[in-house]
Amino acid sequence: MLAWLLGASEVLALALADLIPARARGVVALTPDTLAQAQAGQRVHLVLAADSLLQHRLDLPDTARTPNPAWLSTRVEAVSPWELSACLWDTRPAAGGLDLAILPLSPVVEAERLLTLQGARLVEVSAARYWFRRDTAQLRRWRDRLALTAGLMTVLALGLAGVGVQAFWQAQDRAAVSLSALEKSAARLKEGAGPAQAALALLQRKSGGFGLALSHLAQALPQDSYLTTLSATPQGIDISGQTLTPEGIIPALSADPVFATVNFAGPAAHDPVSGSYSFAIHATLGNLP
Repeated sequence: MLAWLLGASEVLALALADLIPARARGVVALTPDTLAQAQAGQRVHLVLAADSLLQHRLDLPDTARTPNPAWLSTRVEAVSPWELSACLWDTRPAAGGLDLAILPLSPVVEAERLLTLQGARLVEVSAARYWFRRDTAQLRRWRDRLALTAGLMTVLALGLAGVGVQAFWQAQDRAAVSLSALEKSAARLKEGAGPAQAALALLQRKSGGFGLALSHLAQALPQDSYLTTLSATPQGIDISGQTLTPEGIIPALSADPVFATVNFAGPAAHDPVSGSYSFAIHATLGNLP
């Protein structure tokens, strides 16, 4: 039942994506000539010219009301100059049959490479009113929507009746409470960060300076930062973690007199998908009580 609901929800999301403009969904529409304008963190809809496609008219068998996936794959393989693994394709209903569009994968791969270098991400490809998605299922939206219309109506009816909605919001509330508790924790550790939690527990059992250092560390770290590892050295502490503002960590810790010196132990690495930076810092301790 859960798998069926997830599949129906995916088709509903595809239908909404067609109705809502890309810009309204937070997706930036760019052409191959304007890819250089992409910015870090953007989700990009690549718009290709109509002459980038090979288009064919397919006549459905007399007994077929909807296209059969196996039959479609066979027809694409027959008319495509590229292997199925080296192309994208899509169909749309036409009078008495289907219009088929086939797109070579190479320009899409090149666009993804350029966007990745700029920290952006390709999420959609379109040309001549066809919509291509890079996934193993080759989401054939028209076939899926026709096949699952009855399922969508059932899902919408269940949603209006409130079945499952209360459990969903309760789960959301529990997640929000858990996140708030983690943000207020002494070392802002991720749930399940075993090595860091073990190191914190060991240091907290020691008397004197390290307990005070950890307390100050928790207060000094920016609110958008959390630790993934923590270890003690004879000179101080080594920490690593994730942050949205790497430029603010060194000044924040240096302003606390408990830390004598604070230095990055390596460059901060940027994750273009989440927008966060990983960091590693070595700090020496001053005169602790």
